Amino acid sequence: MGRNFTRLGVINLGNVTRKALEEQGWDQKTFMQKLAEQGHISNEWSISRFLNGKTDKPDGTMIMTLADLEICRNPATGQPYSFRELMLIACEELDPQTGQPFSS
Repeated sequence: MGRNFTRLGVINLGNVTRKALEEQGWDQKTFMQKLAEQGHISNEWSISRFLNGKTDKPDGTMIMTLADLEICRNPATGQPYSFRELMLIACEELDPQTGQPFSS
């Protein structure tokens, strides 16, 4: 597969993030504040589109900051997803259910 964002991949990334927010007890506003504390300024509209997979190209800086927050965890390892792994989810190359690459 060629490392391009896919519709399903972007939706999966939003789902992974929403699940992590729920586990933290954070709403969208809190998530926006946590991103801002890390230096990424966003707005409610962008956050909502990201979480709901309603964008063709997710904000790479937001994904990098999300990785820095270390709230999205790989189910295979229990470790936080890296920036690269989150990007691979959005490219539909990493299965968010298993934390493993999709088989070719």
